[in-house]
Amino acid sequence: MLKSINCIKKKITILLIVIMLLISSMVRSQQLDNYLIPIQTLNTYQILGLTKDTSHTKNTFEISKLITLKLYNQYLSYIKASEDKHFYKQQLPDTSVVIVHNVNKYLKDKDLQDQPIVAISWENALNFCKWKTLQDNKSGEIEFIYRLPYCSEWLFAQHFLEKSGIENDFNKFYSDWLINTKDESYFFYSPNSTFDYSYFASEDDPSVLKRKVIIGNSFLFKLPKFIDFFALSYYSYIGYSHTGFRCIKVYLTDSILADKNSTENRLIKMWNLTTYKTTTRKSFNTYLADNTFIEYQLRNNLFDGYYISKYPNGKIKTTGYFTNNMKVGIWSICDSLGNLKNQRFYINSYIYQTIFPKFTEVKTTKYISNNKYV
Repeated sequence: MLKSINCIKKKITILLIVIMLLISSMVRSQQLDNYLIPIQTLNTYQILGLTKDTSHTKNTFEISKLITLKLYNQYLSYIKASEDKHFYKQQLPDTSVVIVHNVNKYLKDKDLQDQPIVAISWENALNFCKWKTLQDNKSGEIEFIYRLPYCSEWLFAQHFLEKSGIENDFNKFYSDWLINTKDESYFFYSPNSTFDYSYFASEDDPSVLKRKVIIGNSFLFKLPKFIDFFALSYYSYIGYSHTGFRCIKVYLTDSILADKNSTENRLIKMWNLTTYKTTTRKSFNTYLADNTFIEYQLRNNLFDGYYISKYPNGKIKTTGYFTNNMKVGIWSICDSLGNLKNQRFYINSYIYQTIFPKFTEVKTTKYISNNKYV
């Protein structure tokens, strides 16, 4: 009898583990896989390849990996069920890149689901950001928005990840859409102005006002300096075979909402977001007794938001997220040389799935070498 009860308990335990892993996989597939970029002071003009001697500081922010085909398919499924057929067709990969009769095959290809989605126009990438913003603000009030990154944000992220030796998808196989608008008179002839400029063109505007900036080397071509990408012209309504996109997460603060010309305020207006609020998260940083530097966020005196710790040598020790004092999402722990030691995906502090260490086959060149859809 006791043996039978123990057997049943064992089966129940196994069943619970399987359910936990299924839930974990399902939740992971719906979340953006973000990099945490800590506070830095950089001369982004020099990183671009210019000689201007001006540095500025950017506070900690979150930027996603390139959006995958799987995640974009979730967006398409939502649009197909809730919007008209014409709008749904507009969100599909550009048929000048993916042959019309192969679009569905490309979207359903099992081998490509974890690869970056390509051939998506700037306009559709921003539509995805709007959808993700509405999906992830669970309370119904908009506390943060997703948008495409500015050039400076992309440079801060790429510089930190490369300098820290963190595996990343910047400046390698696919270029990135930026939210920046290409405007020679603003950038090249105004040396004292910032290069982070965006204009949201209306439908009736001429094509010259719908030019955007793509940055980063790709399988298609490589440029010696990042500034060289500003010399190229790409149009917001066209998708390109070498270009993906990623999202930056911006919490709405008093200063952002007070500035009527802020990018976030303009997106709130353009997206017709009527219910939004200032975030109640507060950011802090301090040194611990062992000289470990930590950055974290609190809400109502509970951990809520990002958490970053650094070794005394400046290398990242721990990165992760809290929600209401519970660990959520991906947590990574590295050694003092920057090597990944452990990585887990948390549903809460008690339920998690180990991502690393374990053997996983990484497919980074599948789409590049696969020409059956283009």
